[in-house]
Parts: sequence; C-alpha cells; structure tokens
Amino acid sequence: MGMILGACSTDQVTTEEAAQPPAPSGVVYEIFVGSFADSNGDGIGDLKGIEGKLDYLTDLGVREIWLTPIHPSPSYHHYDVIDYLAVDPAFGTMEDMDALLKAMHERDMKLYLDLVINHTSSQHPWTKEHPEWYAEKNFFGAHMPELDLDNAEVREEIWKIVAFWLGKGVDGFRLDAALHYHEADHERNTAFLSWLNESVKGIRPDAYIVAEVWTDFSYLKGYYASGVDSFFDFGLSDATGDITSAVKNKKGALLASRMADHWKAIHERNPEGIDAVFLSNHDQARSGGYFTKPEQTRLAVQVLLLSPGKPFLYYGEELGMRGSGRDENKRMAMQWGEGDDCASPADCDYTSQITDTVKSEEADSTSLLHHYKDLLRQRASLPSLTKPKKVEAVDFGDPALFCLHVTTQDGEELYIIHNFSDMEKTYQLPDSDEQRIEPYGSSVHSPQ
Repeated sequence: MGMILGACSTDQVTTEEAAQPPAPSGVVYEIFVGSFADSNGDGIGDLKGIEGKLDYLTDLGVREIWLTPIHPSPSYHHYDVIDYLAVDPAFGTMEDMDALLKAMHERDMKLYLDLVINHTSSQHPWTKEHPEWYAEKNFFGAHMPELDLDNAEVREEIWKIVAFWLGKGVDGFRLDAALHYHEADHERNTAFLSWLNESVKGIRPDAYIVAEVWTDFSYLKGYYASGVDSFFDFGLSDATGDITSAVKNKKGALLASRMADHWKAIHERNPEGIDAVFLSNHDQARSGGYFTKPEQTRLAVQVLLLSPGKPFLYYGEELGMRGSGRDENKRMAMQWGEGDDCASPADCDYTSQITDTVKSEEADSTSLLHHYKDLLRQRASLPSLTKPKKVEAVDFGDPALFCLHVTTQDGEELYIIHNFSDMEKTYQLPDSDEQRIEPYGSSVHSPQ
C-alpha cells in the first residue's frame, strides 16, 4: 500500500504551498449576483464586484463560477427574464461582462451562466409579439409564463441565445427548472435536453452543461441519456439529504454504497456523465445550519469535496453562513467584513446569521474557511476524481467507515476514506498494514 495523501481534518498546507496560487480544483462556486460583491456602493452586488473578488476565489481554490441570472428582470432573483441578450443595469453593462470574462480567462477560470428557458417574465416582449410561443401550462405563476419548447421558432430563439453567450466567451450553462420543460414528462424533457445539448456542443464542443432536474434519482438517472454533462444530485443535498443524514447517524458505509451505486447508474446511461454533488444552493436552507457540532460540518465538507464528480459550493458556505425560511433568507449578503458588504434582499427576515466574515476567518488558521482552502488544494491534486473510470464501495464491516475505491482513467487507484464516528477507528486495505483514522477524519490513499 502506498502513501496517504492527506488526513483532511488535521493536515495543513506548508508555507511554501500556501504562497502558490492553488491549482484548479474542478469545483464550481455558485454566486447569487445581487448579494455577492458591490463595486459602486448602491448595496447591490454586480459584475465589477465579482471581478474584484477573483483573487479571493482563486486563493480559495475555485476556478469555475456559476452566476445566477444576470439579465434584465422585474424581480430581485432575476429568474423571470425580460431580455436574454442583455445585462441588467443593476449588475452593470455588457462591457462589464466582457471585462469579467477577460479577467477570468486570464486566470484560467471558467464562467457558467444560468439559462432560464422554461419560462420568461410576463413583461418579456414575446408575450405580446408572439403569444403562440407560450404553452398553456403555468407552473410558476402568471408572472412567469412558460414557453412551448416544441415550437420551432422558440427553439430558434434559444439557439440564438446560447450562440450569443458562447460567442461572448461563456464556458457553459446551468439549466434552470429543466424538470418543468414538459411538466415532469421525463421522456419529453430528455428529448428536449438532447436537442439543447447538441445545439450547445455544436457551437462549442467543450462547453459544460449542468441541469436542475429536482426529482428522485430513480427518475433523474434516466436524464443522463440526453448527453447533458451533469445533473444536480438533490438526494445528497439539504438538511435531510443523504450526506447530512449519514453524518448525523454515523452511517458512512451506507453513503459510500449509495454513491457507488449512483455513479454506476449514471455511467450506464452516459459514460461521460459527471455527478453534480452539493450540500445547499439558493433554493435551500444553508448548509451552515445543518449541524450542531463543528466537526460534523467539517466532515460533511470533506465528503463533498472528495466526492467523485463535480462538487458545487454556494457562496458563503466556506464561512458557514446560515439562512433558512423564505427564499430571501437563503440569499443574504456575502460577509466580507470590510465595511462594503452588499445589502441582503429587502424581504429578508433571518436574524441568526453568523458574525464571522472573510476578514475574521482569514486571520484564524483554524477557521472553516481555511478548512475549505486545505480541502480544495487536496482536491486540485486529484483531478481524476471528476471523471473516474470506476467507483466501488469497500465494506470494512463497520457502519461508520466510508470507503470508495476509485479507478482513474489512467488506471491509478485511490481509496477515499471518512470516519463518520466520534471515535478513532482502524481499517485495512488490500496489501497494506492496519491504518488508524481519527474521529471525523478523512484520508485518501494511493498505492505505489
């Protein structure tokens, strides 16, 4: 048996390593634009604000960013679009968008836009100019009428939208509300996604697409037949999801088996599929409030960031930000601690936000922020985790011990191990001596 690459709960990077910009980790960072970084003092996050925080993100270890909708919209959340080919003036100008893309690409970063095509705003000109483009269904309310995605003219407009943004240099898209394209008609949804995937890849073959299909995995796995790169694994996320439940109930072995089974099911339908794993997003209670013990929070982060597939982080998770209840509470201002934070959404009524900030956690080497940084550096050293050749669960006969045996595309073998217990554990891998793992600890082994 070969080296232990890291015991994540205790290891710190060296001073020399810390001085070097982290390598790309393959992790995507979600930014709710209006709440992230304000460049002009109006209280609203904007594109220039994001550009000003790129050094922070690269130091964190992030090289891929997903922006929630940036287009003109009558709502604070911007998921009801008025003009798909423009930037909302509250967020800046098209020149600001061009500058952000340029700055990101100079840093070897990628930008993914939220593509909201299930519905438009009721104020979109199409509602009056082309009422025949809209379907009779209306899941999200009268203010967000739904498009008829089988209409050839609608598809032509969608093609123009993706071609415009790909031409600008955008590196891919997050597809909003894809379950509702044909109201949970999984076969028709998959067919449309196949068309959309082919349309995007026909313009830019290396564009990345991740879709929101918020449904049980028994249905979700079938969507991978569309060829879309990734679908969000909602079963892993949220306060009652599989990661949180496994951590609270000390069921690491069960979670490892679940992850291996899901990986196999995905790859039976799309050998190039990449599971999109996450703890929380803008529609869910923030993961910072899932646990009462900080060591459990850290273990959940370890599981997430060392998972096969592509992990997604919601802005502020690295600080332990909290928020639950109404949607505005889940989208509160990023806490920079520099006196220039954004204002939280107007209808926010959450009163239990943490007082920690980027500034205070940067100064504390034991903070959650530094834990994220250490893990993202380790993830960057394991690029093969994104698209492994094979993933299998290993049963040590102890329900608290999580172990995945990962075979990479190059034939390398990795063993990812987490201890879900508050007690030290021992385990033994093939052709190795007995190993010890501390409470809530994590290790990655690679044979020599």
